[in-house]
Amino acid sequence: MIRTRAISERTLRALAVFGLPARRCRRTPDVRIAVRRAAAALTSAPCVLLTGPSGAGKSTALSALARLQSARDTRTIRIRPDALARDERTPPEIIRRAVGPMLSLLSRCGLSDATLLATPARNLSEGQRWRLALCAALSRADRPGATRTLIIADELCAGLDELTALGVLAGAASICSRTPGLVLAGATARDDVAAMARGQARWRVIDLPTQEPRP
Repeated sequence: MIRTRAISERTLRALAVFGLPARRCRRTPDVRIAVRRAAAALTSAPCVLLTGPSGAGKSTALSALARLQSARDTRTIRIRPDALARDERTPPEIIRRAVGPMLSLLSRCGLSDATLLATPARNLSEGQRWRLALCAALSRADRPGATRTLIIADELCAGLDELTALGVLAGAASICSRTPGLVLAGATARDDVAAMARGQARWRVIDLPTQEPRP
């Protein structure tokens, strides 16, 4: 059974050729409720995490949250660590700032090791690429324009071991809490990441249940 939120009649006919029925997922208020709860949480905490199984609507909720915040004079920046896996540039080439502020920002993101400065992003570990992606987002967040910046991190800590994920969660929360107007919203299907976020005072965790298909 293929479950989907929106599917065209043409696609339905193509699936039927192979005997694959598709049923539209019932649009429940869960996503809208999660968006409202996330927006409210970001008024009292710097970081919010949407969690739930695949298909629960986490990515949809993140996009809706970004649209909601954009209407409130908030700049939205998405973290894309996967793009750095093929990037030949070194951290100083990615974080295009004066040397002093650039080194300070890298240090705040846990990338203070001098040997990393000459290391291409593609050769960094997954955890280091996550921190570099966060650093790049922070570099963009400091530019003038919006009064508030929302960093979006879908599949937060994907591919990271528990210890590295814990460091990324703590580091992101610390940076956001010390940077006026900076907040972060992430999503994960990992129970361990959700549990670690629940154990940190600067994170708020919102659960999304699985959406049921229409009968």
